[in-house]
Amino acid sequence: MNIRKVLTLGFRLNVLGLLAGLSLVYVALSDKPWWILIGGSFEEPAFLVEASPFMFLVTAFGEPVSIPIISYLNLGMRLSLLVIAAMIIFGSLALGKPWSKNLFSLAGLIIPIIFPIFLYIGLEILKANMGISIPIIGESTLKYSIPYETRNLTIYIPMVAEITQEYWIALATGIVSLIAREVHVASFDSRLKS
Repeated sequence: MNIRKVLTLGFRLNVLGLLAGLSLVYVALSDKPWWILIGGSFEEPAFLVEASPFMFLVTAFGEPVSIPIISYLNLGMRLSLLVIAAMIIFGSLALGKPWSKNLFSLAGLIIPIIFPIFLYIGLEILKANMGISIPIIGESTLKYSIPYETRNLTIYIPMVAEITQEYWIALATGIVSLIAREVHVASFDSRLKS
C-alpha cells in the first residue's frame, strides 16, 4: 500500500501535518527552557540562566535581571510560531486544495536549528567583551577578576550548562513538519496525476 495514501487517510487529511501543527502549538506555548546555565550550587545558584526562543530568564543572587526588549522578542517569536502552527493545521485539513501546500512553513525546523547557533554567538560575544567563557553543554568554572583598590579580587564559580529535553522535542517537531510538508506536496502532486 502507498505510504502517502496511509499518511493522508486516502488523500483526505495530512496526519503528519496535523501532528506537526499541534506539536508546534505545544512548543510555542511551553515556558520550559531549551538551555539552562546554573552557576554555584543547585539549591541556591549564584546565577541561573534559562533560555528558549519563547522565554529568557536570568537570575543573579536570587534576584531576576530584567531586559525589557527580550520579553517583546520572545512574545513575537511565540506569536509567529502559533500562526505557523495554525497554517500547518489548516493546510493539513485542506489537503485537496491547491493552495494548501503553501501553508506549510519550515520555521518549525529552522528555529531549533538556529537556536544553538545564536546561543553560541551570544556566548562568544560575552567572552570577547567580558572575558567570561561559558560552555553550551558541560561543566566549567567561571573565573572573573574584579579590580579592588590596588589588587584584583578573583572569584571562581562552578557552572553547569545543558540543552534540555524541551529543545529535542522542538527539533523533533521541526523534523516532523518537514516530513509532513514533503508528504503533503507529494500527495497533492499524486492526486493531480491520477
